[in-house]
Amino acid sequence: MTESEPKIRLVESTENTLEKKKKRFFSGLRNRLLALAAAGFITLGAGWGKDLSRQLEVEEKEATTELLLENEIKEDALVDFKDRIEREEPEFAELAEGYRKVIEAELKDLEKEVIQQNISSPTHQEQDGQAILAEQQEYESGVYRQGSVSQDIDNDHKLIAQLMSDSVFLKNNHTFLNTSFDDIFWGVALLNDSRNSRNIAAKFIKPPTIVFSPHSQYGVRRRADMTASFVSNQWQPKITLYPQAFMGPDKQINSNTYINFFIHELSHAFLAGSGDGKRVDRKMGNDFADVLDEGRVQGVTYKIVQYLNRNNPDLRPVYKEADSYDNYLIIAEIMESIARTHMNSDFLVEWQLGLIDYRTMLEKFKTAIDDLGLSANVYRSIVDFSFGENNNKASEKFLKDLLAELKLANKVNLSNDFIRSILTKGDVRY
Repeated sequence: MTESEPKIRLVESTENTLEKKKKRFFSGLRNRLLALAAAGFITLGAGWGKDLSRQLEVEEKEATTELLLENEIKEDALVDFKDRIEREEPEFAELAEGYRKVIEAELKDLEKEVIQQNISSPTHQEQDGQAILAEQQEYESGVYRQGSVSQDIDNDHKLIAQLMSDSVFLKNNHTFLNTSFDDIFWGVALLNDSRNSRNIAAKFIKPPTIVFSPHSQYGVRRRADMTASFVSNQWQPKITLYPQAFMGPDKQINSNTYINFFIHELSHAFLAGSGDGKRVDRKMGNDFADVLDEGRVQGVTYKIVQYLNRNNPDLRPVYKEADSYDNYLIIAEIMESIARTHMNSDFLVEWQLGLIDYRTMLEKFKTAIDDLGLSANVYRSIVDFSFGENNNKASEKFLKDLLAELKLANKVNLSNDFIRSILTKGDVRY
């Protein structure tokens, strides 16, 4: 063996590793974009797959011969996953039944909370008046917010009245959620598929409490949120549902919207905190952290909703019902395709769980981006990202720039309503 042969082998090994990463990225991103198109979120232009493979310098046919739809839930794959975890990680498997009982009880209490709302009470009227006064004072000081507090309050009151008058709306939806809980619980676990996250959940994360609030906090228009507190060495998630979590596009109570939003917040609750009670700074002041966090959870949500559709044909992922979330979802799917090529392929889940901080997560992204030979502009755009005055415009620009760097400009586009209505009823072909 000559002195140069070990060096040659090392170079060949490195090249083979990088080639495998590129193929994995191509296959993963191709799958995710196909799934998004099939769900009606995007449309794909002719030849988009060839453009992507050319950009990554991989052979398209070779990269897709062992294609695995890792971003979708299949019934047999979910059963196999559940069997394996029950066998190898019994502590986590025991959580499912405990969570089921808690969620069922919490949903029953939620029904009582809604029925007991009294929007005419002096306390409620005083709170409404304080919100209107705060808006007026801001307006007089030169601070202008979009929308109207009075209109928000009026919408909330109408939705509460609808919920109180429709005695079966919550019961029927909660019956569906309770009977589907196994699919939801194990679906979230499968899509996150991180042993670290399962270990933390088994030891340190309690099932969430669920409460109803008649209005979102003034100045923060939310339809639902999830917070977590650290009590007695465990994280206690709390899901708060506001009236607009139940509101469909026509401003009426809507089962599809409610189930989507509930699963979204439940997915957040499963990643409620780290194990040491000192959860690291997951955001460090960077707005892109919100895009990635919400986008990834929305991705988990839409895949679970699609899976549940087999038992509820009327159930569909939500579109344009949460500001900018369609953009966040697509961005997160692309970024996760990049992240999955890293040596620590589940670092995004670890970051969401608070096991690594935002800076460490960025370092891993930079390594993955560099290894794939992608432009340095991709990483720079993450670091420099800012919402500015409009979350939707900022995320839309980021997405367009990202697609341009992948040579997919004008080949991957957000679906308009007409195209979406066709795509969700038919096939999307490559």
